[in-house]
Amino acid sequence: MKKIFLVVFCAMALTACNKNNEQKLEQTNITESKQDIQVGNKFVIVNELTNKNIKLQAFETNLSKDGKYYYQVEIENVSAQPMNLKAEQIVLVDTNGNENRVQMIDRDLTTPYEPKQSKKGIIAFDDLGQSQPKFLKFKD
Repeated sequence: MKKIFLVVFCAMALTACNKNNEQKLEQTNITESKQDIQVGNKFVIVNELTNKNIKLQAFETNLSKDGKYYYQVEIENVSAQPMNLKAEQIVLVDTNGNENRVQMIDRDLTTPYEPKQSKKGIIAFDDLGQSQPKFLKFKD
C-alpha cells in the first residue's frame, strides 16, 4: 500500500512540475519573441512620393547581417483617399548609387491603406556586395 501511495504521489508531483515548466516556457517564449527584433537608429529616407501623401519612417534592426539588411518601417497614408503600395515602390540606394529592390516585405504593408491609416512592418534587402546602405526612397 505504501509503495502504491508513493508511486501515485511521485506521478502527481512530476505532473505538477511539468505543467509549471510548460507555463514558464510559454511565458519565456512570448517574451523572447517580442524581443527578437531590436530597433536601432532612424534610417535616412528620401521621400519622392510626398505629392502622393505617403509618409515613411524606417529604423535599422539587429537582424541585419551577412549582407542582408532589415528595416522596421512605418508607412502612413496621410491623404483623405485610399491608396495601394507595391513592394517595387520602395528601394534601398547603396553607396554606389545602385537601387536595390525589396526582397522581403511584411504582407500587411502591401494591402490597401485607408485614409489616415498607418502600418508597421519589416522590409529586407539582399546582399549589396561591397556597397553599404545609404538611404531608402519611394519610386513611382
